[in-house]
Amino acid sequence: MDIVYPICCGVDGHQATLTACLRRVTQDGQITTELREFGTTYHDLLALSDWLVAEHCPVVALESTGVYWKPIYHVLVAVAEVFIGNAYDMRRPGKKTDKADAIWIAELLAHGLIQPSFVPPPEIRALRDLTRTRVSLIQTRTQAKNRIQAVLEDTNIKLASVASDVFGKSGRQMLDALIAGERDPQKLAAMALGKMRRKLPQLELALTGQFTDHHGRIIQGALDLIDLLDTQIAEIDEQIEALVEPLQPQIDQLDTKLRRLLQL
Repeated sequence: MDIVYPICCGVDGHQATLTACLRRVTQDGQITTELREFGTTYHDLLALSDWLVAEHCPVVALESTGVYWKPIYHVLVAVAEVFIGNAYDMRRPGKKTDKADAIWIAELLAHGLIQPSFVPPPEIRALRDLTRTRVSLIQTRTQAKNRIQAVLEDTNIKLASVASDVFGKSGRQMLDALIAGERDPQKLAAMALGKMRRKLPQLELALTGQFTDHHGRIIQGALDLIDLLDTQIAEIDEQIEALVEPLQPQIDQLDTKLRRLLQL
């Protein structure tokens, strides 16, 4: 089989350590391999980078295992072409060891048998991190809201059956009043705003229950978390908007193409 990369390096990376195999075809056609172990701190990765530069290694390959490949990639991409391969496609038959895996990865790379995965540019990676973080925050906020709903059900407060949004302005005022100690359903219902005032009788029934200070403390903690998450989500939205702004021409182009496809 033809040799595509006479000098290359296969890396088997983990959370705290990595094993690198430098594979070289000598002038007389002999194959040599050198194995070295490194830590994964920034200092250790710079040492790996310096070694590859000193050995004139132009290309490196590693598996896309979890998030462990990312710091390795970020350092090595400055000095070499880095292939991030699919772990399933690069699996080695037989017993798995760090050294054997590094040798195997170097062997695959040398013969051009690793299909590199697409790694977005830094600004797209940052945008992806922000959007994924936003999803996680929204999920956490939903869990906090569900927790409040469960506590209200426990107290026989049926606000959700009348109010379309328990956490809107009207609902929030009622929750704050319950936490502050108000138990009169008529006074609580009177806090309704806008169209919800048409439901005062239903609200009075829904706000009659067995709410205690204990329930109030639990709900207050959940509301504080929701407020914090709202602030964080708003901040992330601003960061996303700033990153997306330079990409607006491409987004508009894709949007136009999508509209045309939908019209077919």
